Amino acid sequence: MMDDLTNHVEDEIAFRDRLPYVLDLLAGVTRRINEESKGRRTKQFDSWWQTTDRQMQASIQELRHAELKRAESRARPKIRVDFTPDPRPVTMDTDARIASRFSIDVSTEWHFTGGGNLDGTLALPVLAQYWKDLVGVLSKAETLLGVVA
Repeated sequence: MMDDLTNHVEDEIAFRDRLPYVLDLLAGVTRRINEESKGRRTKQFDSWWQTTDRQMQASIQELRHAELKRAESRARPKIRVDFTPDPRPVTMDTDARIASRFSIDVSTEWHFTGGGNLDGTLALPVLAQYWKDLVGVLSKAETLLGVVA
């Protein structure tokens, strides 16, 4: 899911089509843990679950609701241009050994918008970190609930 979103970062339509579903999948992990653990919670699980920080989940959930339920786009692309070695104008010879030291890289970075805790942050690194964090949360929940994989 994250790889697919990353692979479409340069295609605005494809990225916008995929983002709501990535948000939905990410938001669903803690929601499912909460729902499926009811009636099976140990004291250890209950203590851990009550103290688990879910602020990021709330932010992801809000982005999900905006994108899926209210059809509000909460991500904007920004074009990034990097010059190597620097952006000052240069005159180059046609000598390939000299010309090969210079390059211009153009890429697209997606930023969350629309207010909230994630406003202005880069979308892909935030989503990747949240996914990484969720893997740990899911593992801990399974351990405390005695789930055998």
